[in-house]
Amino acid sequence: MKYKLAKKERAALAARFPTLMLDTDETGGRVTGIMEVMDGVGYTVNLVFSTNYPDDVPELFCREEEIDWILDRHALPGANGRACLCVRSEYRKHWPLDSTLADFLDALVRPYFVGQAYYDAHGFWPLDRERSHGVRGIIEAYEDFIGLPIGKNHGIVIAFMKLVAMSNHPRGTTLCPCGSGLQLRRCHGKLVARLRGTIHYRDAAWDLAFMRSFQAQCERKSRVAGKSGGSG
Repeated sequence: MKYKLAKKERAALAARFPTLMLDTDETGGRVTGIMEVMDGVGYTVNLVFSTNYPDDVPELFCREEEIDWILDRHALPGANGRACLCVRSEYRKHWPLDSTLADFLDALVRPYFVGQAYYDAHGFWPLDRERSHGVRGIIEAYEDFIGLPIGKNHGIVIAFMKLVAMSNHPRGTTLCPCGSGLQLRRCHGKLVARLRGTIHYRDAAWDLAFMRSFQAQCERKSRVAGKSGGSG
């Protein structure tokens, strides 16, 4: 991280999160410390970012002694407790470009820890703050982005996602993903342009890749379970 950017980030942290510390090195850096979310309740912050910050999104890692690494707590067990703060394509919705690490902590990390405190007290996540896990959660996020009355048609959602994930703008002659049979320029071309202006194509591509990986993992587990059941 360049000196001027690090100075700006440290000043923002000191003003809003004086208990947190920023360290930088040749690999990027991290923010560490304890964030108190209510009287007597705090969680360890381990927010890591790469040399590509702020283009890349920081990642929060939870301490297993504080937060179980399970999906119900939105801490991924296969990723060293990496926190699932939101769907990948939603990050810039909550944390626009030119925002600071302090903004990230305020907009995404603090609400996450408040949810964890609620979970510790009640045994489940606040229902009004939770998306579904895995593929369903990503579909829910894109349903909100798209805003069309498409019901439970996941195929339409994925078709929109594929156009957003393209590195180049889709042609106006492309068939509209809504299923109308019309060309994009005569149907939902403006919606696709708005989505592409809101969601970075790399984030949409990441979400699509995650969905494919998650589905493949579920299919492998299902096959293994089937073989185990059959051997009895």
